[in-house]
Amino acid sequence: MNREKQIVDYLDSKQTFVRNSDLQKKLSISENTVRSAIKFINLDAQKNGFQIVHVRSKGYKLQIHDIRLYRAYQNSVSADVDVTHAQRRQEAYLYYLLQAKGYITLDWLSQMSDISRTTITKDLNRLECRLSQLALKLERKRHYGLKITGDEVAIRQAFSKYVIGSDLYIEPIREYRDFFARVNRSVLKEEIYQILRKHAVLVSDLAFDNLWQHYTVIIYRCTQNNYITFKKSETSELKSCYYTMSKEIASYTEEKLSVLIPECEIEFFALDIQSKCVIESMSKINTELLENSIRDSLRELDAEFYTPFCEDSELINNLLIHIYPLISRVNYDLQLSNPIINEIHSDYVNVFTMTLRFLELLETKIKLTKLTKDEVGFITLHFAASIEKRRQTQLNQLQKIVVICSTGRGSAALVKIKLESIFGNAKVVPISEHDLASVDHDLPEIFLSTIPFANSYMGVPVIQIKQLLNEDEIERIRENVVLQMTYRNIGSVSDRIVSLFKEEYFQCLETGNYMELIEEAAKLMVQRGDADPSFTQYVLQRENRYPTIFMNGIATPHPVQLNAICDTVGVILLKKPANFEGQEVALIFLINLKAESLFLHQELQRFILKLIENEKARQNILLAKSFDAFLFEMKKIL
Repeated sequence: MNREKQIVDYLDSKQTFVRNSDLQKKLSISENTVRSAIKFINLDAQKNGFQIVHVRSKGYKLQIHDIRLYRAYQNSVSADVDVTHAQRRQEAYLYYLLQAKGYITLDWLSQMSDISRTTITKDLNRLECRLSQLALKLERKRHYGLKITGDEVAIRQAFSKYVIGSDLYIEPIREYRDFFARVNRSVLKEEIYQILRKHAVLVSDLAFDNLWQHYTVIIYRCTQNNYITFKKSETSELKSCYYTMSKEIASYTEEKLSVLIPECEIEFFALDIQSKCVIESMSKINTELLENSIRDSLRELDAEFYTPFCEDSELINNLLIHIYPLISRVNYDLQLSNPIINEIHSDYVNVFTMTLRFLELLETKIKLTKLTKDEVGFITLHFAASIEKRRQTQLNQLQKIVVICSTGRGSAALVKIKLESIFGNAKVVPISEHDLASVDHDLPEIFLSTIPFANSYMGVPVIQIKQLLNEDEIERIRENVVLQMTYRNIGSVSDRIVSLFKEEYFQCLETGNYMELIEEAAKLMVQRGDADPSFTQYVLQRENRYPTIFMNGIATPHPVQLNAICDTVGVILLKKPANFEGQEVALIFLINLKAESLFLHQELQRFILKLIENEKARQNILLAKSFDAFLFEMKKIL
């Protein structure tokens, strides 16, 4: 957790005056550091609904004057430089190095990031590896320090991701901070939006935010005399209307901010507008060709995954509007950055897999290759919205639900009220186990039970639920009801998850090369007849293109095409984490499922998310020395 947030949270918990010495002891920092941190917090505290006041001889106290703003601030502040997590440390280094005009020293970087010089020195090799993936280099110069070098376009893409899109709650360098102190960002942002609308441009909120971020970087880099250089031929497909818009924006910038935007930058930003926006009068011929390609790809996807996407006209229209400018973005390598890609990838892993397969099918019909993970994430949201809409439609079709419970009338009534809020059109009937026979002649579509019960009653699925329904439990009920309605007679989901794991695919190793480990494990599944012969190739292709590594050292490698012979999940536990593309991996789940078992992928992901969030459970699994010990720990989580 970052230092500033620790201070705010600690003062909030005390709700009275706290001495400087107490803060020093609690956070293990010096008296001067406490003062500096609170001074920094108070710079933006007023606009976030609070202030930290100091009274001599009493200490510091948190005063909240707008609870709504304060809660929004608390929700928006993420843990910043987790010094125990190598990936977060690297993000902090990039945050500072990309802002700097010249070299920065290790001592300065250590002071700003609150990470020791020794740790930074050890991290530099991994940082260089990460930069090489961004087509950038880390220049080390004795007596000067560190500096990021490389192509200006690559630097700006990294700047957008690691500076503008950073979720680190740490202080920027002075030059960057002074720059934004004189730029009225809200006014400039509104001016850019109005110029686009004046020219009848259609642009999504996400695409506009990306455009705005890009233009912010352009202005800042221009103030440092860092300009784009590219050949005139690269703008041969630039349409004059987009150039006109970019020129108007540049003129406004020069007039209001006294920042000169050169011609090459105007053309470059015009290409960015062209790649992220759609003119209302876009070519009917091109859109018809693209729409037919989207429809055909959805039909093929539906045939593979047993889904009805091609029937969703809203999805088709949203994909059309998104993909039309995406083709131009890919051509000019101006793809959108996605600030929530990690959440999308972890929360919608099964939808992400379907999206990748859809894009593979679409690539056979139109030129659309080398999409970034960020872009795939945006398209995934369109599919997720379609699935959620269909799910809600299914829930609304339920007419009767019987809840088997043993608790008193009060708790039964509370359960009934909460369930009626989920299933708006259904009649919810709470009964005791002794009265169950009373519904034999008028069976519901679903039984819910707060007491231990069989998986079905008279052919109707029974879902176990808790007696007290919090938000997490309500969401779990919704998911399980939809699963039972979509896949009849699937039985206990937990039992199905457990059945996926086999002792012959369980390994507990010292360490190893990540790609070699999953390659050998995949080959074993093929040899034993549980996986298709193409399984190994498709898993490696997926990992090389879009790695499935999550936070806290968990990876879920799987192919884009789900074509298992027998649903299986392999497990590899590593005592010493492996490293792949700057990310550590200690727990690997190699997933081999059939396309019709996609729901199991979703349930597996729920289990994995629990592991990501629960450090104790994760450590218990990593300490398992046998398959039986692993299953024991896993069942506790399920």
